[in-house]
Amino acid sequence: MKPDTDGAREVLEHGPAVDWPRYECTFCRYRSDEKSATCPRCGAFGYTERATAQGLRRAAAAVFLLAAVIILGFGVETTVEVFAHKARVDSWIFWFGVYGLGLLFLAGGVSAMFGRLWLMRFFMTAAAGRGAPRRKPR
Repeated sequence: MKPDTDGAREVLEHGPAVDWPRYECTFCRYRSDEKSATCPRCGAFGYTERATAQGLRRAAAAVFLLAAVIILGFGVETTVEVFAHKARVDSWIFWFGVYGLGLLFLAGGVSAMFGRLWLMRFFMTAAAGRGAPRRKPR
């Protein structure tokens, strides 16, 4: 480690010292300088470089919010058509499904903006069967 030209802060091999610890868990935000296949604290498979974890959180928030807008937009459009007597919905399950799914994605997107990826953890577990396990008690 060598001080940079003005001596204000140290510069390490891959960037300024402020960017360290270098690795971060996408789910529990555990940080460390040591690389590992899974998170040492929660065992998740989302233990990557810090910038990658932050980008993944932002991308998840954008995707979930976009899905919520599309689903809720479809629900509102269908509601307007039903009230205008242009369409007919025979089952209440449709309303529960459309608005429930839209609100689920909206909640997942808003919470992903603040770093909580519970919806992505659910999808990883459902799709691959090996998503992020629950946190271990401290």
